[in-house]
Amino acid sequence: MKNIRLILLIAFVAIASTNCKAQDYGTLNYWGKNIQLDRGFFEILNNNFSTFINNTAPTWKYYDYKDYQDIYIKVVDNLKSSRFTIIVTEANQLQWNNAVSIVPGTAGEQGRSKKSTARAGWILYQVLLPSLQQFARTKS
Repeated sequence: MKNIRLILLIAFVAIASTNCKAQDYGTLNYWGKNIQLDRGFFEILNNNFSTFINNTAPTWKYYDYKDYQDIYIKVVDNLKSSRFTIIVTEANQLQWNNAVSIVPGTAGEQGRSKKSTARAGWILYQVLLPSLQQFARTKS
């Protein structure tokens, strides 16, 4: 009985002293206010991307599912970095600091065709921007 108590006490101390830390995501600077991104944001983003890819994108010119997926994954990789800051200005323009990799469809990206650059712009302004706005409204 004494051994069981000792084992339970050691287990309790080990659990209590463990530093459990949640995933750190990027920061949203929305009209000058900093908001930490969390899992709720990614849920909104995934829902908006799903709606876009299933309803809107197939009706547009230059539809390419694989390219949309590639662009979306690169955008999400940046948003998952704790160093990354995405900025939504008062004019609803997107800017960022400390990108992990070059954000698709932006200056400095090599090898992306004009059609793919257009797709990246649609992802940024038809999926990402509305998701950021929706998330900022829930945090206000």
